[in-house]
Amino acid sequence: MRFVMAVLVALLPFGSAIAQTVSWTGPYVGINAGYSWGNSSQRSLPTCVDFVPSLPGCQTVADGDYKVVGGVIGGTLGYNWQRQGIVVGVESDFAWAGVSGSTTCGLGTKCGTDMESFGTVRGRLGLVSGDSLFYLTGGWAFAHVSAFDLFDPQEGSKLR
Repeated sequence: MRFVMAVLVALLPFGSAIAQTVSWTGPYVGINAGYSWGNSSQRSLPTCVDFVPSLPGCQTVADGDYKVVGGVIGGTLGYNWQRQGIVVGVESDFAWAGVSGSTTCGLGTKCGTDMESFGTVRGRLGLVSGDSLFYLTGGWAFAHVSAFDLFDPQEGSKLR
């Protein structure tokens, strides 16, 4: 029992020396892939449809609720700078997506959405603890989403 304790005590300084040599400075790259699912609702402004006798005046005729599903694949690039126990970094990622869904809306027309790509550009601020990095990140997210229905087709990229 004493021999095991002596070996553990002898290894303790060696283990802490390794933890102190970890550096988070440098570039990194990565790939990602996954599957996305969710719900979507599409609401159009009221549209006057006086030509349809069963719908008097202005009605909302192109509303729909549907599920969206599909796969994503992309990559990540980043760089971190470490000074003592503080890490500052930048990161960007981009993914191609095939996430879409649709339903029959209103007068038998089809409405839906299709997300073709998305990405982020972020900053990072972190604290090093041993060989671990605890960090906060924040920045910009963007996506290319197409939405369609008979009365109001839309397509474009949104920066949020």
